[in-house]
Amino acid sequence: MIEFDYMTHLTHQVITVYFWLAVLRHWLLVFIPWPKEYRIMFFDIVYLLKMESTTNALFTLLLLAMKAIESTQYKDPDKYSIKLLYKIIFENDTSFFHLPSTNHCRKIYRPDRTPEKLCKRFKQFTWITFKLVQGFLLLIDIITLFWHWQLYYLIWQNSHFFFDNWLFTPFKLLCAEIMLLSVSGGFYSLVNYLLILVMMGFGSIYSSILRLQQLDEYLDDNLKNLSSDDLRNFMVAHTGAVNVIARFNRIYSWSGTAYLLSNIPYNVFLVMSMMFHHSEETLLEILILSLMALQQFIGIFGVHFILTLIPKRIHRKGISKLISLNARAQFRSAYTHLKVINYIQKFHSKNRYGVHYYKLNLVTLNTFIKCLMLYNKGIIMVYKMFRRSTLSHS
Repeated sequence: MIEFDYMTHLTHQVITVYFWLAVLRHWLLVFIPWPKEYRIMFFDIVYLLKMESTTNALFTLLLLAMKAIESTQYKDPDKYSIKLLYKIIFENDTSFFHLPSTNHCRKIYRPDRTPEKLCKRFKQFTWITFKLVQGFLLLIDIITLFWHWQLYYLIWQNSHFFFDNWLFTPFKLLCAEIMLLSVSGGFYSLVNYLLILVMMGFGSIYSSILRLQQLDEYLDDNLKNLSSDDLRNFMVAHTGAVNVIARFNRIYSWSGTAYLLSNIPYNVFLVMSMMFHHSEETLLEILILSLMALQQFIGIFGVHFILTLIPKRIHRKGISKLISLNARAQFRSAYTHLKVINYIQKFHSKNRYGVHYYKLNLVTLNTFIKCLMLYNKGIIMVYKMFRRSTLSHS
């Protein structure tokens, strides 16, 4: 991610070709009523997991989200944040968490907010996140092995189709294996790019939150003793922390929005399919579907909710202290006073900083609740559709 090479460009080209072939494959599975044996040969995972055929069309939305995330990381990566995280994690560089020391401030750092402690805390957070990612990828490997076993078992069950003509048998077996690898490869790529997006986002946001908390406490401890230089240094440091989040938002907000737009409808169909077809599925199939649903739940609700807390962290405590200081302090220079007023106006406004839904609204608790209500409406609508389908078949 720090430095691209020939393999990076080649991988991007391969993913682009695969993406369009995968989209074509899923739409062919939607529109053409293939017999059971051909769906096995094409490794139609939707059919094998006894899900609605419509889910194949929705899976193209997941592919679109994956392509959006991959293209963003390839064409316009957040190099500043990548280098910042690299310095903190691998070089133990604590400069991001430094505060300028002056004679006016009686207490620069609290004992648990020194640059060394914050750097250590951030590395521990990153290490735990990385271990969770490794565990999740191990589950993906197990799922891929299960899919191979399932494919070979289905080939054995339908041997009359695969081995009826020895001239076409190698072609059918090779096609089945290629299709399986394409499905597992697409799923693996999707999960990897999502995890990179989450790790980049959490890394950037968590480092900024640690910095903003440190700056808020710096104001609390030294509000009565701040000089003009101290105030200027505070505003520079505060702006630097906010800029990390702003850069992440500028580059990755479209990827995050694409993730929500694709995963919410897919998750609705996935949950309803599990509810109505659980009796037809094996325990292992239920486990795989549950892991897929859990991964989507974490993104749709868990990560989404965490993003709603960012505007409050940026705009509330530190800025309210500056407002209080501006109302009662005697500034030594009119220039400093105007700088503080201008800085307060930038943050004490309706146009708040944080992560956006691309170029639309800011991610807040209100918009999170609206997405939750939209999800519930989708659940009710799809439930009624599944219910009608079940009654008509019975």
